[in-house]
Amino acid sequence: MVTDGWFIDLDTSISCDRKSPADKRVHTHAFLAAGNMPVEKIEFVDNGEPETGFATEWKITSLEAITLPDSTKKEHTSISEM
Repeated sequence: MVTDGWFIDLDTSISCDRKSPADKRVHTHAFLAAGNMPVEKIEFVDNGEPETGFATEWKITSLEAITLPDSTKKEHTSISEM
């Protein structure tokens, strides 16, 4: 999954938000699988610093490769723009 976008500096926090040190960023990854297809390999790689601004334009491109029961491989690319 590749995320690309334009971000502006905008403080979107509210006054009752819990404050955390700026150097203690937490990266969270989630994965959801459906059906009985075995998962071959899942790898998450973070490149660069995560954006902290407000996204004014955002494009996410995801590539999924699966092995079908007959051992052929199938790829699917999805693009989401906001």
